[in-house]
Formats: sequence, structure tokens, C-alpha cells
Amino acid sequence: LFDDIYKRLNEHIDAVAERMRALRLVAPGSMQEFLDLATIQETTGQLQPAKNMLLDLHTDLMDLSDRLNQIMTDVNDEGTKNLIAGMIE
Repeated sequence: LFDDIYKRLNEHIDAVAERMRALRLVAPGSMQEFLDLATIQETTGQLQPAKNMLLDLHTDLMDLSDRLNQIMTDVNDEGTKNLIAGMIE
């Protein structure tokens, strides 16, 4: 499950970077830039019970969905709206 989610999110990250470039924006490229922009908090790295990992994942994905819906409301670009709609789906 986690591997599948990781792969899907990785595909979306690449699509977002390409969309940013199409809009002549600079996509973040370094780990520090990603960390500075991150809203999801890292866990401790300690092994956790599966239930806790699933709850954390659920919370993070719901937060991501809320943020994407807010961007859909704020953005005035149909190409970006279509990209985000596909991500939410």
C-alpha cells in the first residue's frame, strides 16, 4: 500500500514540476527547498504500529486534498485546475 501511494505521489510531483516550468516558474529542486515548503511533518523515523502509520497517512492525505481543493479555488488557470483535479481523483 505504502509503495503504491509513494509511486503515485512521485508521478504527481513530476507533473507539478513540469506544469510549473510550463508557467515559467522555478520548481524546487533541492531537498532544502522541499523541506522549507513542506507542510506535512516528518515522523521520528522510529518503527510505529501499522495502525499509527495508517492514521498518519490518512491525516496527511486529507490535508493534501484540502490544500489541492483550495488551490483549485484560487488558481485562474485551466491547465493547472485540470492537473489538480486529476491528482484529487
